[in-house]
Amino acid sequence: MKVKYVLFALIAVFFIFALTNVVSASDNDTIFVNDTSEDISTPDVDISQSYEPSTVSKGDMVNVYVDVKNNGNEAIHNLTIFYKIPKEFNLLIFPAEYNDGKFIIDNIVPGEILRYTFICQALVSNVTAIFEASLDGSSFIPLNIYVQPENVNNESNQSDINGSTSQIVNNAPIGLNSAGNPFALLILGLLLIPLSIYKKH
Repeated sequence: MKVKYVLFALIAVFFIFALTNVVSASDNDTIFVNDTSEDISTPDVDISQSYEPSTVSKGDMVNVYVDVKNNGNEAIHNLTIFYKIPKEFNLLIFPAEYNDGKFIIDNIVPGEILRYTFICQALVSNVTAIFEASLDGSSFIPLNIYVQPENVNNESNQSDINGSTSQIVNNAPIGLNSAGNPFALLILGLLLIPLSIYKKH
């Protein structure tokens, strides 16, 4: 009888172990998503932004430059670029091509760089304003301009002259779920039960 109890306990332990490994392995399955976008006929254009002066306070006039470059092999006609002026700035002077949140470039030949200047005035302090440019639904790297708090001198926290930005990535450790580890103590306990019964008898 004692041997039957031991064998039954061992079979139960192996069954539980196999079940937990199957469940954990199914949780660790990697899902691959096909994120290949369809080929969309978008002009090969590069848009970059910069501004001066490098330090901005409330009430300051700021020159914002939008540079458009044709990276393709053919001239582009009637190119429409959407350009958003943030509410934290008042647009004072702008290119003739700019109207109602967008400007249209009649013609830009391969390799040509066109610069458009927007003169704006900072309306508020202690805020980061975002100037955004987009083309056919594709957004380019935005330009962030930090307006200093009032009565603060020689302190600045803004994007660089090229308008590059930093992205904060969630730095939580990434890894696969452990296979069966949460049940290690349970399995060990079940192994010890039949041994203790066998020793008592």
